[in-house]
Amino acid sequence: MSRKSKLSLRFNSDSDDEDIPMAKLQKYKECIEQCAPILEDPMLSDNPLKMIDAVRKRLTEQLTKKARVQSTKKDIENIINIDISNNQDSSKGISQASLSDIQRNIAAKKEEILSLKETISEIEKSNESIQNEIESAKKRNEASAELASINSRIASLNDQYQKLFDDSEKLKNQEIELKRKLSEKGTHSSSQLLAEEQLKRFNIQTAIDSLRAEEEKRIAARHLFLNEKKASLNENLKNMKAKKSEILKEMGRAQHLEEEIARLNSLILREEKKIDQKTEKQKVPSLDTSFDIHSENQDSQVRPFNKDRIGRLIMLLFTDGLNRTVVDNLAEELCWSKQQTDDFLALANGRSESGSIGAMWVDWLNKLVAD
Repeated sequence: MSRKSKLSLRFNSDSDDEDIPMAKLQKYKECIEQCAPILEDPMLSDNPLKMIDAVRKRLTEQLTKKARVQSTKKDIENIINIDISNNQDSSKGISQASLSDIQRNIAAKKEEILSLKETISEIEKSNESIQNEIESAKKRNEASAELASINSRIASLNDQYQKLFDDSEKLKNQEIELKRKLSEKGTHSSSQLLAEEQLKRFNIQTAIDSLRAEEEKRIAARHLFLNEKKASLNENLKNMKAKKSEILKEMGRAQHLEEEIARLNSLILREEKKIDQKTEKQKVPSLDTSFDIHSENQDSQVRPFNKDRIGRLIMLLFTDGLNRTVVDNLAEELCWSKQQTDDFLALANGRSESGSIGAMWVDWLNKLVAD
């Protein structure tokens, strides 16, 4: 319920045309505003009679307090007026009253003023106590509202428990009834159900076995495929290794051919140079020709061996077998004659048993090791 609905009270009167003065309406408004915190209590808003009683009680308290304050105010005004009149009378006839009487009157008035102040303080204390009581009543109402909600929840839970208990009883009764019907049917129906259950289990086991066999076949096929693929990969790897070795050999041969071409170029240049020198000597004949020819022959005989190239040629003979080109290059490096070369080929082919070339070959190897 909203505050507007809480404060929308209707006062019934005997006469429909009663004219309520504005002062009274203003007083009603002030009282309702003062009672608003109390009216917010749900316990009071649900019961309009309690709300009206609370408003009446509050109005009575306010009227009592106002009456006491007004009476106190009137007493103070009377005292002040009496003092003023006494002062005026004393100014007119100061000879009639004595100084001691005036002092006694002043003291009495002071005592009355003090008593009035004490009364006012008591009224304020009572007002504070009433406010505290209102706050405590509000708290009690809140606690009672919470207690009421808890009680309502407890009641709803009790209802749910009772409903569940009734349902469980119904289920138990149905179970007993089903057991009774099953016992009435006898052992024939139970054996039939057991046979059906066994047939179902057999079908399920058969399906599982077939699925397992298919899975094993699939796994075996997968293993076979993997093994074949592994074998093909191994074969490819072996072929690639063989191709790699062949490529390395071809690279060695190519390097050998490059070196051979370079050597032949140098030989060609050397021969061309010799031819040029001979032509120049023929054009300008010298007295010491025999000496030049002898020195030339001596230079050709003293020419050092190219041991690296001779070693590569020998390795080619050992790896690739007997090759005429390789033998000719080797004979050229060793300064063999044509007869010596033929004897070496015959010895290599096993057509000659003379040991001249073999002895020469052994001597050359010994010399190579000694160097």
